Amino acid sequence: MASIVAGSPASAGNLRGVRLRLCLAVLVLLLIGAMGLWRALSEPSTGYRFGGSPQNGVTAVPTRPHLPPLSGVSALRVTTAEGAVHRLALSALLVAETGGLTLYYRDQRIFYNEHVALWTWLVQAHAGRVHLSVEHAGGTTSLVVQGKTWGELGPRFWVPWCTALLALSVGLAVWVYRSVDGAANWYALSSLAYGYWMVVLAGTSSRLLTQEAVSFQWLHWGTHAAAYLYLMGLCLLLWRFPVPLDGRWINRQRLLTALVVWCTGFMLVDVLEWVDSISLGFRLPNLAPAVLLLGLYTVQWRRSRDQPMQRAQIKWLGLLLVLTLTVPFVASVYAIVDVYSPLPIAYGMVVFSLVFLGFVPLVTRLRLFELEAWWPRAWLWFLGGLLVVVLDVVLLLALPWNGRYALTVALALAGWVYFPLRQWLWRRLSESALPQLADVLPDVVALATESGAPSPVISQRWQRLWDKQFQPQSMNVLACGDRVEVEAEAQGRWLKVPSVGALPALALGLPMRGTRLFNPQDVQRCQQIVTLIRHGLEAGQAQARGAQAERQRIAADLHDDLGAKLMTLVQMGGHGATAQLAREALHDMRQSVKGMAGQSVAAEEVLADWRAEGVSRLHAAGLKVQWDVNDPPPGCVWSARVQLQLSRLLREALSNVIRHSGARLCVVRIRAQADQVTLSVEDDGRGWPVHPPDDGLDARNPGTGLGLSNMERRARKLGGRHLFDASPLGGARVWVQVPLGAAGGASAS
Repeated sequence: MASIVAGSPASAGNLRGVRLRLCLAVLVLLLIGAMGLWRALSEPSTGYRFGGSPQNGVTAVPTRPHLPPLSGVSALRVTTAEGAVHRLALSALLVAETGGLTLYYRDQRIFYNEHVALWTWLVQAHAGRVHLSVEHAGGTTSLVVQGKTWGELGPRFWVPWCTALLALSVGLAVWVYRSVDGAANWYALSSLAYGYWMVVLAGTSSRLLTQEAVSFQWLHWGTHAAAYLYLMGLCLLLWRFPVPLDGRWINRQRLLTALVVWCTGFMLVDVLEWVDSISLGFRLPNLAPAVLLLGLYTVQWRRSRDQPMQRAQIKWLGLLLVLTLTVPFVASVYAIVDVYSPLPIAYGMVVFSLVFLGFVPLVTRLRLFELEAWWPRAWLWFLGGLLVVVLDVVLLLALPWNGRYALTVALALAGWVYFPLRQWLWRRLSESALPQLADVLPDVVALATESGAPSPVISQRWQRLWDKQFQPQSMNVLACGDRVEVEAEAQGRWLKVPSVGALPALALGLPMRGTRLFNPQDVQRCQQIVTLIRHGLEAGQAQARGAQAERQRIAADLHDDLGAKLMTLVQMGGHGATAQLAREALHDMRQSVKGMAGQSVAAEEVLADWRAEGVSRLHAAGLKVQWDVNDPPPGCVWSARVQLQLSRLLREALSNVIRHSGARLCVVRIRAQADQVTLSVEDDGRGWPVHPPDDGLDARNPGTGLGLSNMERRARKLGGRHLFDASPLGGARVWVQVPLGAAGGASAS
């Protein structure tokens, strides 16, 4: 059946063959529809539709205006031109839709023999050779026999007739475009059998009194053969769809042979009446293909367990089959307890068309992932209806109630028992499938606050979030993530996750480790998570913009007010100590203003400023200097935060060397790379004290401040590493390494 599902229509044959089959299919549709109409309209009309039930007897409902309804109908009477009167008793069984409702073949023979008499009288009355009248509780009413009109067909005809043509259209369409597939041909034959079956039922159900006598019973036998063909075609369909089941001991040919032998043999039993009971001759033998159908479905379910697309198809097809087979079963159960539906049988047989009309999405894979999402809900609804039926039948058998009271109590009990149970089952199914939004909310919040800058750690957390939420079989990073939207593709095989901030777009394949398809609920959950992270990211960016604007305002005030005053002190002090201190203060203030303003600076400029300031301070203190700095990569730019914090850290390290080391030589090494900066300050002085600075105070002079702890704090703030150890020169060494990826895009603080 693979070609039903995959491939283009042209793969079924050349265009000429497709056109020929299409013309033949249209001809078959027109022929079956026209024959059904012709037969229904060929019945003469008495102006009444006769019907009844064992409980209410026979009634006559008028089909023409100005005719009164008749109740308590007992017989039809014919008066010949010679005055002879013949009377035929009308029973509920005689005006039933089909003789197949009887339990024994002898009653069925009586049914069709009496309809021969009814048809003869109707034809003679229509020709004017006899006069018809009907006996009822109110007396006797003459009947005027005329031609049957379109308006007298009613929904009893049009509902099954339209259903037959729709189902037949689906089957023939599969045959037209997929004729090379054997299973598709059997599927088309099954729809043809069902179409014939429903067209015959449309005529018998909508008849006013009787139909043409000779073909009445032959058409009835034809419906029995159609029932066998219907189930046979579905069995062979499930043999190949969605997974071929050919094995070592049994193949399609052997299965077909067994079905043909079984159905042909019991059709002979049915037609030749080799047994007394219709149940033994037709009903029970017809259950065997239905049981086989359920067995094949079970095998298909097991074979498709590792194929989520096929599993989604078999899920929905199974629901259609159960719904289809449940209707006749329920009708049979109600018949056992002597309760009959007031609806015509043809209305109930409409449900058999679900196998064809509901098969369209499976053949075309049209929104198949949505069907899988509906599958558990549909089962819960179906089980609720089945519970009502079971309770109704139990009450009818256990208590002396009529059908109305039993159904009312059954509905009440189902509402009180089933709906709470349904809610509990739904919660269990939801909880056992995948995590809820609350379960992944901590990860969502973390990503919403940290996903502004690119980082391998953040990207890994992003992917772990989706692995936890959906447990996909595969996960791929997509390019052009800014153009990706949340959507399920390939009928639920893939779920696209758009990029958020610096987080990449992803394609998730088959949730729950490949055991099912993505469904609309998964798409909705994905959209919720993406929206939450976007809102969190936007809120963080808005807060950062507000803080940046405030820092720029403060920086402008410092530059305009304090900077002007310090510049005045520099100009007034000349070259004295006050002027030098003012210059240093002015330089520090300018560095702080740059950091607060958030202005990125080229690495070359920062290194040049560090060299000018550091060498000048060390020489002024009488120390020899070795300044070892590499050339930064071209275009390397440091954020305001990096250059401000590292400038202060370097200044603090040089201050410790000048004030506390007693050294004669200071070596400064700086390695500026694209992703990190490494800074080292060494001296040949006294080195570190014996006790480490656990109290957070300056180890050289514990009473002077927090020099080392400040350097440590600045290194950690930048997400870097630091080390305070002995230098090969004999003194102390301060070593700091800062990543640029984590801090380069952050705002200054």
